[in-house]
Amino acid sequence: MPPQELPSPARRTRKPRPLLSWEGRVGKWRDAKAVEVLAVVWAKFRLRVHGYTTRRACHALRKELAADLAEEAGSFEPVIVEEAPGRLAAAICLRGRNIPTLAEKYQKRKLGKALARFATVSWVETIDTTSKSYLQRLHASVNPRLLEANTATVSLPCTWFFAGANRPSSRGMVCTPGTHWHDFARTFGEVNEVRVTWQTEDSENVTLLIHFTTPKSAAALYEVLAFRCLRNPLCGRIHSLSPLKLAFGRYEKLLESQLTPNTSQANEAVLPSKPPHAAPGPVFELRLASPKSDVVPRLCLAPWHPKLLIGRAKESTLQLKSSCISTHHAELRLAFMDQAYRLCISDFSTNGTYINNERMEKGVEKTLKEGDVVSFSPVHDASKRFASLPSYVVKRFDHLSNLEEAHDSQGVECREFQVPCSPKLPRLPRNPD
Repeated sequence: MPPQELPSPARRTRKPRPLLSWEGRVGKWRDAKAVEVLAVVWAKFRLRVHGYTTRRACHALRKELAADLAEEAGSFEPVIVEEAPGRLAAAICLRGRNIPTLAEKYQKRKLGKALARFATVSWVETIDTTSKSYLQRLHASVNPRLLEANTATVSLPCTWFFAGANRPSSRGMVCTPGTHWHDFARTFGEVNEVRVTWQTEDSENVTLLIHFTTPKSAAALYEVLAFRCLRNPLCGRIHSLSPLKLAFGRYEKLLESQLTPNTSQANEAVLPSKPPHAAPGPVFELRLASPKSDVVPRLCLAPWHPKLLIGRAKESTLQLKSSCISTHHAELRLAFMDQAYRLCISDFSTNGTYINNERMEKGVEKTLKEGDVVSFSPVHDASKRFASLPSYVVKRFDHLSNLEEAHDSQGVECREFQVPCSPKLPRLPRNPD
């Protein structure tokens, strides 16, 4: 059985904090039944699939990696994460394998006998979460929005907390001092509260919400857990490894977002750091027409981030979890036309995308201008089916600095900053020496 959150009597005397000690790539803090931190190697793949689903290709890639790493990885099964259409990332735990030799085996490699004619992968990048260059980039990326972040959330499999349907009817519970997850949280710093929450009764994942006494402890958790995995030694071999999705912010905001039903999720909606040689503008921003607590506050496109997918699919840049939204609902892209960048939108949906309350023609690209309102619900929605769907106003800025100044002058509040499973860190500038 997985580590359970069993009630225990509160202790008035505070025990010394557990310490995380590393044995190679494995970080341990308690006995053999406690979860472990794995400093994995991420292998980034480019995938080409013809006629078969990406899910089947991911399964085939995981099986072939497991066979190649049988001696090195022991009981650890590789974990495959789909970053975007055609881009996969595999988390593997290595001890002595020569990475370049292994990467050579996955250059335009056919996947399995059944998929050999339909799926091809190429290993395009390797990121070792123990390397010196990676750790430098990780340290430089702590709290990029300078939030007052005293709280962290960690997304984990539900089966690590509850066996079968044995889950409380409420959508959360507090981990009392002395329990497994409370002690695990204390390895990073003293805590005010540790809580487990979930969105619905059939959620596959739960969220571990840790309210630290100081922001320094939240930063310590980031530097240890970001882009790494946890291993549960009490689970089966296949389900023992879990990549981690993290978020950081103020306790009140994160708790509110966890207790509010979530209808949207941003995978890459926030504008990434500008590469050194990229043009600084223009930058287009889609800002919420009316504030909602459960949707992404703003979406940005720029020459170095030119496309944004909207839909119900997990690979969407902005995932809207509503039955009124199509799997692939709409696409925003930055196009260079007539010697200028222009923001264009295409609709592929059943229920439609609306520009200034007028429904777009399906499959026809339309150019947006500043002040246009993009929405996913009709003007007259008598059934209220579309009530939770957001509307966005288009804003244009000639330079990235103009966007940042506008946010500062308007006091735009950033609720949190999110950390995906696989590494997406800004490149550090080269030392001129």
